Amino acid sequence: DRNNKKVTEEKGKVHFYDNLILAKGSRAFVPGDVPLHIPGVFTMRNRENADELKEYLDQRAKVVIVGGGLLGLELAAALREIDMGVTIIQLGSRLMERQLDPMASSLLREKIEEMGVQLFMNNEVHLLESAKEEKGMTVHLKSGNSIRCDAVVYAIGTRPNIELGKSAGLACGRGIKVNDYLQTEDPS
Repeated sequence: DRNNKKVTEEKGKVHFYDNLILAKGSRAFVPGDVPLHIPGVFTMRNRENADELKEYLDQRAKVVIVGGGLLGLELAAALREIDMGVTIIQLGSRLMERQLDPMASSLLREKIEEMGVQLFMNNEVHLLESAKEEKGMTVHLKSGNSIRCDAVVYAIGTRPNIELGKSAGLACGRGIKVNDYLQTEDPS
């Protein structure tokens, strides 16, 4: 309640403020057509997600990671450390393309391949086909390739949690809009 400078918790407790800091965090981004209801399809954003994946996987499992950014690569390295098969599907032509120049990305790719990670660059998931009577699935790529795996993890970025800002009537775009001092349009 911006007019009365108060926040009401879900359980009804009210807090008054002079200045309010919104620190709502983010959630994993998953394209709208991804069937998260299929067993073996995961996102990776927090410890709970990691625990769910760990509990689901058997030793020597094969995992497809969608996304060749920092999160996807960290997951790939962790899974290779425990000797799991890993394939990365990357939409772009380079790994960590936002963070690294082409040379550094090329060196990183060599290192990732040396670790035994299979890479499909300039590619994306076309269809996830769940195994009918057993654990696992087949990932069909737009290139026509298919990969049999035990789990698929989407690690393709995050989206800010802006619902509270929207419900409070704050200007929002891809996030809650702020000025150079990280202040919303509401001075409080």
